[in-house]
Amino acid sequence: MLRDLILNFAIISIFVFLAAPLFFRMKNEAKPNWLYRLYVGAAHGGLGVVLLFFSIKTSESTVLNFRGIAFLLSSFFGGPVSSIITYLFVIIGRLVTEGNLNIIQAGIGFAAAFGTGILFSQIKSYGLKWTAGTLFLLNFYYFSLWYVAQASLDKVWPYILYQSCGALMVALFLRYLLHTHQFQQTAKQLEREMIHMLCLQPGFTFKFHKREDGKFVYGLIEGELLKRLGAKASLLTGRAVEEIEAFSDEFVAMLNKHYGRAWKGERVVFEAELDSYSILVTLNPVFINKEVSYVIGNAIDISENKAADKIIQASEERYRRLVENSQDYILGFDIHGNVTSVNQKLIHAYQLHSKPTTGMPLTDLISINEVGEWQRYFQQAVHRQASQQFEMTLKLPGGSEHIYTVSLSPIMDGNQEIISITCTFHDITDLKKRKEADESNWAKSRFLAQMSHEIRTPINAVIGLNYLLQQTDLSEHQKEYVDKSMRSAQGLLTIINDILDFSKIEAQKIVMEQIEFDLFEVLHTLTDMISLQAYDKGLVLHTAVHRNVPQKLIGDPFRLNQVLLNLTNNALKFTDAGQISILIDRVSHHEDGVTLRFTVRDTGIGLTWEQQKQLFQEFIQADMSTTRKYGGTGLGLVISKNLVELMGGAIGVESELGQGSCFYFTARFGISPQIISKVAIDLPFNDQADRYALLRHADVLLVEDNEINQLVAKEILKEMGVRVDVAVNGEEAVKCVEGKRYNAILMDLQMPVMDGYEAAGIIRKLEYAKDTPIIAMTADAMTGVKEQVLKAGMDEYITKPFEPAQLYSMLQRVIQASRRMRSN
Repeated sequence: MLRDLILNFAIISIFVFLAAPLFFRMKNEAKPNWLYRLYVGAAHGGLGVVLLFFSIKTSESTVLNFRGIAFLLSSFFGGPVSSIITYLFVIIGRLVTEGNLNIIQAGIGFAAAFGTGILFSQIKSYGLKWTAGTLFLLNFYYFSLWYVAQASLDKVWPYILYQSCGALMVALFLRYLLHTHQFQQTAKQLEREMIHMLCLQPGFTFKFHKREDGKFVYGLIEGELLKRLGAKASLLTGRAVEEIEAFSDEFVAMLNKHYGRAWKGERVVFEAELDSYSILVTLNPVFINKEVSYVIGNAIDISENKAADKIIQASEERYRRLVENSQDYILGFDIHGNVTSVNQKLIHAYQLHSKPTTGMPLTDLISINEVGEWQRYFQQAVHRQASQQFEMTLKLPGGSEHIYTVSLSPIMDGNQEIISITCTFHDITDLKKRKEADESNWAKSRFLAQMSHEIRTPINAVIGLNYLLQQTDLSEHQKEYVDKSMRSAQGLLTIINDILDFSKIEAQKIVMEQIEFDLFEVLHTLTDMISLQAYDKGLVLHTAVHRNVPQKLIGDPFRLNQVLLNLTNNALKFTDAGQISILIDRVSHHEDGVTLRFTVRDTGIGLTWEQQKQLFQEFIQADMSTTRKYGGTGLGLVISKNLVELMGGAIGVESELGQGSCFYFTARFGISPQIISKVAIDLPFNDQADRYALLRHADVLLVEDNEINQLVAKEILKEMGVRVDVAVNGEEAVKCVEGKRYNAILMDLQMPVMDGYEAAGIIRKLEYAKDTPIIAMTADAMTGVKEQVLKAGMDEYITKPFEPAQLYSMLQRVIQASRRMRSN
């Protein structure tokens, strides 16, 4: 019996020894789960059938076999599915060998096999898994047979004891195999990871030993750098240095030199150049029994580092040159305030070529007016470890004093401890002078604005009253006096406008607008302003626009009108008979718009060639005698030239003495996307009453604190049939609007009690007056007023004094726009 037990355990052990590693590998492979369980069940089913043939006869009527161990193994590897498959194999084996089948015994065996598989699959602990599974399988199976009278109790205990011992031995042996497999897998995994790490390292690692013939042979070499060098590990491994064709003789000699030093036990570090790569190689000898057995080498690519070093060196060189050639004084200090470095600018400025410049305080080197200030800021930079900036005055060797902005910048080490101070002196003497000049220019501009306001207010009254006087019945002498008074006032206004515009141009404060406008409206406004003068002098005024000129443009209509008005006023001034023509044609068409040519031709006194060369210069007229005869400042053409250049064009003149003049200029404009039929036009002059028919019976609120200006505006408006209410300040204006709806409001800006800005803001909050047009009236013609007016909620802006036609045109336009908006 002992021999049979040993035989059974030998069979089981050989099977486990051979099959267990196979199942361990299969479980880790990406195979279908059902196929793995089928293999496990079938293999252990075969084991169970084999064990049936090697059953042990314990007595005449009792046979012992270890097929239960086959169920335990099957349950361990494959769970309940594999256990059932094993059971089916064993049942089929018994049926074949014994020829019959006990149904009760078969059913109990099925339940035992299935239950054991469930226990093995649910319990995680290895020891508990085998203990619970074994006890359940054997106890359930044999006690169930005893319960149904299929086995006697005296036979059950030996069966359970023998098979429990067998299961224990199998579990221990299997545990050993499992641990061995896990160790092997871990070792293989570590080996794979090490090889993977070697392959993926940025450089490469290699191992070499010394052959019997004295040559150094590579045993291992891996790394990313090999790929970049175009080398393959397989072509290097197992070969001596001299046997590698890619290595030149000089390179082989260099390697053998360093490899020989490492073989003697020295740690070697060297650089090598290979295929445009700079490589840093480290050789570490490995000792076994106090002798070098092999050498481990590590190589890294330092090409980028070397390139970076070159860049840093170049940067440092550039910085040194910048410091040396800088127009600032640049110095270095230690934390005690002693000079450590000085640039050439300071050496030249203070003539220090033959004197020591380092190792002393700055006050011993150059003359400083505010010594206490210097020391205070330097100590703050050191103690606070923060940059300091301040102004100082230094006296140069020649005695002149200059103002400098001084910057102290601490330099920190890796531990954030201050190690030195860099100081820069930047000369701001000229900047200070420019700032003072700018402040002076600003004061001058404000003075001009104030004087403009103060002068324009009485001029507005003078021009307005003279205009009203012209409308009355006058004798010839009276009419002559009034006309001369009107021309004098308008001449004075022209002078003021020219001075203001020239001041703006000089200060570079003119900004060209880019808005959509109607070219024909600009021409209508122009002809409104000059038609009366042309009529008084008996001149024919002709305006024509070529059909290829777009009507809707994008640009600055106010400045365009100003240039045209300057040129036409010049033509009116110097033409006593004949005609004045204004012609517009297209010069070119480009991607973002068009370039137009404007021509103003007259039949006046003309110009000589010498006179033409002096035009467009400040305060220069063609003949200074014309100033006495015709008046003017000589600034109109200078202003026009600057404005035309701001519009991207140029201005010129063609003339002959006594034959009239032709002034022309070009300007660039954008084209509005709005399409209008383009036809050549010849603008006629209409009767003013017909042109401004919309103003008849319109209700207008005039807000004006000056009584004379009230009178002038009222009378001018009444000529067109306008009904006028007057308010002397913004507060009264608000009350008037609260009690009555107006077609438009003329709002003075500077008034007592409440100014025009505040009044406009309040009126805009009234529901029924939020769309009422408000036109600002002011004598302030400086830049920025228009922006303030629009921001306050007003619609238009007119400067005092104004021409009646200018006021009529603006009023009609805003009233018409308001009615159109309400109808929509």
